[in-house]
Amino acid sequence: MLNFCPLKPEDKPICDAFLQNCGERGCEYSFANLFLWGRQKATVHNGNLAFFCQFNRRSVYLFPLGDDLKPTLDAIITDAKKRGIPCRLTSLSHEDREKLESWYPGQFYFQPDRDGYDYIYAIEALAELKGKKLQRKRNHCNRFHLLHPHCTFAPITDENTPQVLAFVEQWYARKKAADPTADFHLEQAAITKALRYR
Repeated sequence: MLNFCPLKPEDKPICDAFLQNCGERGCEYSFANLFLWGRQKATVHNGNLAFFCQFNRRSVYLFPLGDDLKPTLDAIITDAKKRGIPCRLTSLSHEDREKLESWYPGQFYFQPDRDGYDYIYAIEALAELKGKKLQRKRNHCNRFHLLHPHCTFAPITDENTPQVLAFVEQWYARKKAADPTADFHLEQAAITKALRYR
């Protein structure tokens, strides 16, 4: 099996060398997301970066990053067989799909995950919320200000981190009480981890 290891903060420079040169990719290819969310593991194989992840309670492999990818993809396919799991590759671009189909014709079934698509806004658009297109977001913010007139914004510091963590615990408890079947644990874990390593 491939030697996947949990990501650590000190892995950021190695990962960033690949992530910053991988072209247009989704949010899955951000070190912060990989480090904070779930149980992502990584390895360098044949000069390429490969990831073994948990998304929606499934084991998946992000499409690897690098140059000569076929040997790494061969290793991923073998790794999945040895683990006794389906070889699920996720976060493919159209070019990745074409490569995969040319190297392994008919061996993979491709399915878009519309619920997992990234959404992108310009910084100015979200900061100003101008125009008809962002009316619903503007209404949402206005409703929040009406319901919580004493709410303020403050930077997170060493002094107020315990208060923020307590708020996260309360939020998680309320969400769990409202819907015991929902899984908000990943959000809670990611926020807690982000505060720990900020």
